[in-house]
Amino acid sequence: MNKRIQIALYALSIAAIAVPCFILADTGAADDETGHPGNIRVVDGSRSEITLADYLQEGHTTIVDFYSDACPPCRAIEPKLTALARKRPELRIVKVDMGVIKKGRRIGINWRAPVVEQFGFRSIPHFRIYDEGAKRTHTGPEAVDQLFEWLEAEGLADDS
Repeated sequence: MNKRIQIALYALSIAAIAVPCFILADTGAADDETGHPGNIRVVDGSRSEITLADYLQEGHTTIVDFYSDACPPCRAIEPKLTALARKRPELRIVKVDMGVIKKGRRIGINWRAPVVEQFGFRSIPHFRIYDEGAKRTHTGPEAVDQLFEWLEAEGLADDS
C-alpha cells in the first residue's frame, strides 16, 4: 500500500476517535463514578472542619449543601440538585456530607461535627450560595428560595 494512503488512513482513524472524545470531554459536566455530574463535589463534613475556599471556584456560582443520606428532606432534594447541575453546568455544587456511618451503613447525622459549629446551622438540609467572586450571597431560607427560583426556571420544581 502506498505510504501516503497509509498515513491518510492512520490520520482518519485517529480523528474518528479523537473528535467524539473531544466533544464528550467539552461538556464540563460528565458523570463521575457516583453518578453525579462533574460539577458536583461530595465532601466529608462529619469529622472535621472544612476549608470552603478550597471548593469555591472563581467565575462560577457555588451552592453548598450540608446534607446526610439519613435525612429524608435531603434525599428528596438530591435528584433536583443533580438535575439542576446537569442543566446548568456553570454552577458548582458542593455537598458536605454530615452522615454517621457505622458498619458500612448510614445511621444518622453527626450534630457534633466541627462543621456544625463552624457554619452555625441547626438543621439540614442547609444551603449556602456563593457568587462568581466567592462571596456568600444567600444562606438558610434565602438560599432555599433562590434554589427553588432556579429549579422553577429550569422546569425542575413541582408541588410535592
